[in-house]
Amino acid sequence: MVPKRTEWFARGEVTRRLYEAFRNEGVIWPNEVARRAIAENGISGADSKVVQDIISIFTHVAAYLTRRGKLVKIGKGKDARWKVAPDEPELL
Repeated sequence: MVPKRTEWFARGEVTRRLYEAFRNEGVIWPNEVARRAIAENGISGADSKVVQDIISIFTHVAAYLTRRGKLVKIGKGKDARWKVAPDEPELL
């Protein structure tokens, strides 16, 4: 299943933002990347439903890339982090 598109980000932008975070930080939490993207795009944080939807999209894209073997999930639940799979270093 391919992650749902969103009106807030261009095609492939969520994936690009996640990989950019991997380049800068190594291990990421999609929640933090999503919140930075919300701030950078000037999306109103007043509507918590929109914020939660965007965080969910970033998390779903990370899970999708994990199923494809591109990422490795560290931990479980809402505090899980991700890193690039050891056999995919060229993605950085």
